[in-house]
Amino acid sequence: MRQASNGATPRSSVFLVTVLLLHGSIAVVASEPSSPPRDFAVTVWPLLEQKCLGCHGGDPDDIKGGYRIDTREHLLAGGESGELAVIPGQTDTGTLLAAVRWQDLEMPPKENDRLTTAQIAAVKAWVAAGAPWPPADEIARLQAEANVNATSTAGVLVPTSGGTSDTWTTRRYAPEDLWAYQ
Repeated sequence: MRQASNGATPRSSVFLVTVLLLHGSIAVVASEPSSPPRDFAVTVWPLLEQKCLGCHGGDPDDIKGGYRIDTREHLLAGGESGELAVIPGQTDTGTLLAAVRWQDLEMPPKENDRLTTAQIAAVKAWVAAGAPWPPADEIARLQAEANVNATSTAGVLVPTSGGTSDTWTTRRYAPEDLWAYQ
């Protein structure tokens, strides 16, 4: 393999850049602007899409428990139990936070799909902030801005050759899940 002028091979330079990106995430995260609408667009909505929409969105004939989460109104209202899922500003009431904490309900139902402590904290902070849900164009704009940074509070963006959708192409990973690059 050809060596660079500093004695490093191209492959070791790529590894070094990757390690620096992963370890440099603290500085990037600390300087990231935060607001409840941005946090929803960048963290909470992608979680809902990934972990919940399969059963609580999409095809209206296939909604589990009568609970849809594809709009703010549906998400707040709750499902067939008749209990409100989210009461904006109140984190100790409503069924959503209890469900993702695996208290009364266990959502998502598969143990390996459970939300992490950090993900639950993000949902809780969103509810505490009044559960804002910006319009779709604002969500897209905030997500596009966030995807400029390789590392954010939502995780590390790993460059790919593309995917079948923007959701796949801009997927983020927890730094500890990128063990193969370390």
